Amino acid sequence: MQGTTKGTTKGITPSQTVGPFFKYGLTPNGQYDWNDAFTNNLVTTGAYPVWSTGGGKTSCGISDVPVTSISTCFNSYVFANNGLIASPKAFPPSSWPTGNFFPVDGKAVGFVQYNDGVGGNYQLQPTSAYKNAGTDHRDLGADIAGLEAALAGVE
Repeated sequence: MQGTTKGTTKGITPSQTVGPFFKYGLTPNGQYDWNDAFTNNLVTTGAYPVWSTGGGKTSCGISDVPVTSISTCFNSYVFANNGLIASPKAFPPSSWPTGNFFPVDGKAVGFVQYNDGVGGNYQLQPTSAYKNAGTDHRDLGADIAGLEAALAGVE
């Protein structure tokens, strides 16, 4: 089917422990997405990281296996160089597209202050394996310092 959307997601650092962080399936007009790019992110995968949006057996996301859903739901995609935090045993690294990192939990990332994902400081410590690890040689995840500077004085 002809695709309808293009998405690029770079440099996010959401913190959640209940999945999914991706929901895939047909768009509202019954077509698949195309040209998705998801790179240089740090995300907690949650218990069910990829989930079908519905559509039954015809849904591209029906398998709920990350690499299968991603490759089926997008006719072209880049899903690489991400830190996929705490991927559950049911979804080991082999169930994801290649070229990603798999820290076992938020503490293993090397955030300045993880605080179990609640109100922490999500800048990366200088010793973090994900410091300057982006394809652009910047830190994986959100540019926290840049975000704070942009929001300074905003109420």
